[in-house]
Amino acid sequence: MTTLLLVLRVCIVAKQTKKCHNKNMTYFKIQIILKGMFELPEKTQEGSGKYLEKAKRYAETISAGNLHTVGLKSDGRVVAIGSDNDGQCDLRAWRDIRDVVAVSAGDWHTVALRLDGTVVAIGNKKEDQCNVGAWRDIVAISAGDWHTVGLKSDTTVVAEGWNVSGQCNVSKWSNIISISAGGSHTVGLKSDGTVVATGKNDDGQCNIGAWRNIVSISAGVAHTIGLKSDGTAVAVGSNRYNQCNINKWHDIVAIAAGGSNTLGLKLDGTVVTVGSNKSGECNVGDWSDIVAVSISAGDSHTVGLKSDGTAVAVGNDKHGQCKVVEWHNMMIYADPARLEAVKHGAERRRTGAELRRFEIDAELVKLDKEYQGLNGPSSGMRKLAIKMSMKQLNEELARVTRDS
Repeated sequence: MTTLLLVLRVCIVAKQTKKCHNKNMTYFKIQIILKGMFELPEKTQEGSGKYLEKAKRYAETISAGNLHTVGLKSDGRVVAIGSDNDGQCDLRAWRDIRDVVAVSAGDWHTVALRLDGTVVAIGNKKEDQCNVGAWRDIVAISAGDWHTVGLKSDTTVVAEGWNVSGQCNVSKWSNIISISAGGSHTVGLKSDGTVVATGKNDDGQCNIGAWRNIVSISAGVAHTIGLKSDGTAVAVGSNRYNQCNINKWHDIVAIAAGGSNTLGLKLDGTVVTVGSNKSGECNVGDWSDIVAVSISAGDSHTVGLKSDGTAVAVGNDKHGQCKVVEWHNMMIYADPARLEAVKHGAERRRTGAELRRFEIDAELVKLDKEYQGLNGPSSGMRKLAIKMSMKQLNEELARVTRDS
């Protein structure tokens, strides 16, 4: 269904220093691989400013579809649970695939992005939503109800599947840095913080022309959510179940639009929700440590990733789509450092702990660099967030090193 990609890298250092002096840290220059995967071309970076930085988000590693849930393990394998009526959970053809970097669940199909920028899909093919075999240079994917959308490294967009409402009419889009496929509409975030949309608009779900300063988007069945750079959120579209009543939200770092509900991930790792709760899909009040991860809202169930690599789920479990309690070692990050580690892992058989140390080192380097570049009175809150995040990362690094 619709996807949510976390915008904020929640990590932080205990002490303010001009350089990060961590004896366990390996300093290195992160090399971007695969023709710009998870990095935009230089021509798009020019003039993009803060929006570009905020748009370099992690790939989705857990996704809630209509009646199934898909997850990505830290070794690049895909797991799925729930309804398999159309083969959307039949991963036998992917048995030997160990290089997946992102997943997305549609209503009745499942899509995965591979390390080489190609895409694979299984499940319902009636509307050609799985015809992605010819796609190349893809850096992000999003599966809608009956269509699939891909973002290319040149910031253009491709789409396959049901197009009766024009939801696949994205061929003229450019300078796109994020995508989200909804029920019968598609939304794209541009590098200047504005948003474009195409497809069904009978509930006003495509009325996003006035949006500015947007850093993340999520398309539901008939509504669209945008996360602003100040931690607030905006919404348009169907509000039958109050799923658009998010004007009082603050300190939000990630969003997800589901069938008739909306989720927001807060800075403290808790989740807020509005909208339909018929199946208990909004019962996330006791969730915690949902930090630096992806969350997704399906038609009637909600799934989240915890900071320890485990998963949680609430809502409709008629087909077992919420039975994720046994999922462990889920991939949390998929930035260039992680991709590089996965790439070499196939040859060197890196352990999970080695991958995590590699990834933590990369995050600490990036956060320290960002911290040193912040100036002025308006940067105080961001500096505090960075310090807190780096403290958490250093603590985790110590645990990983000790236990490995």
